[in-house]
Amino acid sequence: MKYFFAIVCILITVTLSGSLKCTIKYYDTNKLLNDYTTEGFLDRDHYQVITTGKPDKGSKGLVASRESALKNAKAIMNDKIIESLVNYNLNYHINKLKIKNVNDIKNLTEVKIQLSEKFQDFFQYGNTAFEYYNFDNSAVLVYRLFQDDLIEKVESIKPSLMLKNDKKETKAASSG
Repeated sequence: MKYFFAIVCILITVTLSGSLKCTIKYYDTNKLLNDYTTEGFLDRDHYQVITTGKPDKGSKGLVASRESALKNAKAIMNDKIIESLVNYNLNYHINKLKIKNVNDIKNLTEVKIQLSEKFQDFFQYGNTAFEYYNFDNSAVLVYRLFQDDLIEKVESIKPSLMLKNDKKETKAASSG
């Protein structure tokens, strides 16, 4: 009876473990801990943006210069993150659609605005990973977005591009 119960437990465990999805992810922790110079994807789940703020011209002393530089870096950080994600997305879809020249896109400004609005939600996935100062007292903020399969989420946002030689929209979705 003991053996029967043990065999039933083993069979249940094997059956359940086969139906459960188990994913093991490997992160290069050395890169994640020490890389504060790369902009863009560090791996499939981490996207990094670097923002630099200069000190105000009127600030006197080390502390005042660095405080104003940090304030200036924070003021432009969100725009820089959105701009970086928009540029990555556009480059991805331009290459996917085999568009040879970005100037062939008739509605580029409108597309950038639409993509900017869609990427606003991505701020919930990020935080400041590093903060440091250069010799000129400029502040550098390294912002990281983290989300499982972030690269797929960014690439899945498909812009509606109108080419100058086309009479209709070219959907990024139609190419793949």
